Amino acid sequence: MSLNKEEIYQDLIIALLDEFDRIRKVLRKARYDKNKARLWNNLFRCANTLVTLLKSSPEEGDIDEWLEMIAEKAPKKFLKCAKQIIEKSYCCGDSGGVKFSGMTCKDAGTKKVSKR
Repeated sequence: MSLNKEEIYQDLIIALLDEFDRIRKVLRKARYDKNKARLWNNLFRCANTLVTLLKSSPEEGDIDEWLEMIAEKAPKKFLKCAKQIIEKSYCCGDSGGVKFSGMTCKDAGTKKVSKR
């Protein structure tokens, strides 16, 4: 197993944990929010994806299999994050791996700023 593959595996797990924590915090604040059911569903999907990924050994698993599993089990927003992790890992090569600052999905309360 290459170090790059193990780093991708670890980065995916950390990103899933971050996403799980982010959803949990939003859910805690959303007491009467109409999106509460969607948040609970996404929290469950993150947990289910994390369990499945953890059961997959980095030595035996394949990056394409992980991505396919994430695509079918994880919340749709997380698939984009997972693809970015994998792409950045391939772009960076062995020069430091994937950095997580700015890699997590946008929080529900943030707004896009125009570039004027």
